[in-house]
Amino acid sequence: MPTRSLLIVESDPAVRSVVARYVQDLGHEPHEAGDWHEAIRLFQRTPGLTAALVDVSDRSEGLATYQALRTVNPLLPIIFVTAGTDRYTRNELHALGSVHILKKPFGPDELSKVLKDITPSFRRRTPQSKPTPDTSRGCPPVAPCKILVVEDNEDAALTLQLVLTAMGHKVRVAYTGPDGVKLADDWRPHAVVCDIGLPGLDGYGVADELRRRSVMSKARLIALTGCGSDDERERSRRHGFDAYLTKPADIDELIGLLDNPPSETNPA
Repeated sequence: MPTRSLLIVESDPAVRSVVARYVQDLGHEPHEAGDWHEAIRLFQRTPGLTAALVDVSDRSEGLATYQALRTVNPLLPIIFVTAGTDRYTRNELHALGSVHILKKPFGPDELSKVLKDITPSFRRRTPQSKPTPDTSRGCPPVAPCKILVVEDNEDAALTLQLVLTAMGHKVRVAYTGPDGVKLADDWRPHAVVCDIGLPGLDGYGVADELRRRSVMSKARLIALTGCGSDDERERSRRHGFDAYLTKPADIDELIGLLDNPPSETNPA
C-alpha cells in the first residue's frame, strides 16, 4: 500500500494519540487535530492529504468538521469514526458522503482494511484560459483582496475566513446586516460575500445600502444562501449582487468569482 497522509480529527487526546500510532505503524503519516478549527488550519498547511478520519461521536462537532472539510475540498475521502451509539445510523453517515465507517474501539487491522479501499482524490483545477480580470469591480489583479464576509453562522463565517486568508487575502467578518454595512463603510473591501438570511438587516438590505455608497460602487457583491431558486437569483440581481452562490459554497467557484468578472454585472 502506498504511503498515505492522513488527517485525524478527534477531541480526545488519548484516542487521537492511539489512532496516530496505528497510522504510523501502518507506514503512513498522521496529522492530528482536536477540533474542526484546528483541522482547517492543518489542512491549509499540509498539501497532499490523502484522507481524513473524523470522529462523529459528538454530533455537532462531527458535522462541523465534515462541513468544513467538504468546503475546502469536496473530493477528500472522509472516514467517519463512531462510538457505536444510536446517534447516527449507517444510512445517515453514508448519506453525508462517506462509504467508510469505523466503529470504536478499532485496531490497526480494521484501519488498514479501510485505507486499502481509499483512492486518493485531490481537487485540482483544470488548466484553462481565463477571461481578463475586470479591474473596474472587485479584487485587484495583483494585490491581496480585501474581502468582507457577512454571515451570522459563526462556523461558516470562520471557515470562509480561514480558507480565504490561507489563500493570501485579507478577510474580516461581520455577523449581522447592520454590522456588515458599518464595517464596509470603515474598511472599504474589494468584495463582499453576504448571507441573505441575516439578523437586523437581511442580505438584500445590505446590498441596497452598499450600492448607495459611492465608496462601494466598485465592490463585487456575492450573495450566499441556502436557497438556489431562480426567483432568489433574480431578486439578488435586482438588489445589486453581482453573483449568487448556494450553500455550502464551492471554494473554487467563489475564488473564480473573486478573480474573474461574473457573467452578468450590475451597474454600480
